[in-house]
Amino acid sequence: MGWQSYVLPYETDAQLEALLDLCRLHNSSPPATNVFVRYHEGAQFEQIQTGEELVQPMTATFKKPYKRPRDGPTLGKALRVGNGGGRGCTFAFFTYHCRRLFPREWDAANGGLRIDAYDFHEALDKRLKDKKVIPQERIAGHGDWIVDSDYDVRPALMVTQYHPKALVRMGEMTDAEAAGADQFMFKTVEDGLVVDERRFAARSEAEAYAAEKKAELARHQAEAKERRAASTLEYDNNRAAGKRLHAVVTRLGGGARISHTRRWYTPDEAEAKRAEEGVVSVNVAKSFFVVTRRVAGQETRTSEHLGDEEVDRARAAPDTVAVQLEF
Repeated sequence: MGWQSYVLPYETDAQLEALLDLCRLHNSSPPATNVFVRYHEGAQFEQIQTGEELVQPMTATFKKPYKRPRDGPTLGKALRVGNGGGRGCTFAFFTYHCRRLFPREWDAANGGLRIDAYDFHEALDKRLKDKKVIPQERIAGHGDWIVDSDYDVRPALMVTQYHPKALVRMGEMTDAEAAGADQFMFKTVEDGLVVDERRFAARSEAEAYAAEKKAELARHQAEAKERRAASTLEYDNNRAAGKRLHAVVTRLGGGARISHTRRWYTPDEAEAKRAEEGVVSVNVAKSFFVVTRRVAGQETRTSEHLGDEEVDRARAAPDTVAVQLEF
């Protein structure tokens, strides 16, 4: 799935801070959380999951807000973030948590929540101005990396949304209480245990599955660590030899078919390659690196598309712990 951006409208500084905390919660949560939600009785419970890491937070103001929440943001300011995949999971995550955080932002007349996640598109972008970047550290978690605690045994929280009138009918609220209540009321019941995407009735079964998943993760992490170390050593050796990684585009057999390869060349070798018949282009390329930084006393890892100079700057930065090729 390609890049996806999300726009979350807000009005006050307190609302912005709550939204930034929500983005950090997303980036710190396991891919499959222990929350299962339904928005009315009788519906199926759906597990709240997370998409890829939310990055590039920025704020902006609207030149002209929309009139109705179902058409677009109606508030004066917006937080924009994006990720590289997991669009459906991310929208579902925002929907659930925005309803929990901002129940009084329901627009009863126009049928929509004023603070919710909207799909970013060109027409919406034209309404934005005064864009300001927010440091990634403000919403940093552990990125897209699976960590050991993602497979901890957790209570399965079964959450049902109610309208206050429904709770009156159930005898759990009075009319007077309902009149002053929020638009959304949530009831949570613990029902079993959850590890990743599986629910268990027995703790022994949940713990056995958790141990199995953590052992599998440890094996994968050890293999990835060795692979990254070997790839990074090769990268450093090539650079020490005066070479740079190049993306080479070649037309096959003089026809329409195109070949894309990546090769290490010295400047002279790259120039000689460009002169070969059928070669369309030879350009210096970037690679994906794992950058480990220490942020607020904790190590965070992000995947970043970097060129050689950017790698050098990242390695020289005081908060950087390590920069290694991802593959």
